Amino acid sequence: MIDDPLQEDDFEGFAEITKRLNLVVAGDDLFVTDPERLNKGILLGAANAMIFKPNMVGTLTEAFDAAALARRHAYSIIPSCRAGGSVDDPIPDVTVALNAPFVKLGAPRSGERTTYQNRLLRIEEELGPSAEFSTPKGIQ
Repeated sequence: MIDDPLQEDDFEGFAEITKRLNLVVAGDDLFVTDPERLNKGILLGAANAMIFKPNMVGTLTEAFDAAALARRHAYSIIPSCRAGGSVDDPIPDVTVALNAPFVKLGAPRSGERTTYQNRLLRIEEELGPSAEFSTPKGIQ
């Protein structure tokens, strides 16, 4: 997976990289969780995944609209915590709710990042055998 390999407005370049590489190409600053930017990317074939950061767009409704749009067009959704966030960030729970194949938490070098990873483990324990995991398009 590569995340934002090009400048944030280079939709055509993202489309070319996505076409050439057999990888998950994620748009973070490219899409900024904005349905309008994501739609432009979808029309051009730019990326095949979006980083989901509700804090980057105006409202939670817009963020979830972007996730729904991504899902309709077979783009992977990759929730991401805020850098320097707090231990009560809901992204681990949102990741499960969206059935996201990946989550972007950062290395476990700080307390909040370890807390995020531990929350995901607790959710898996709570779900037990009923847990289902999605696999992104093109990943074996």
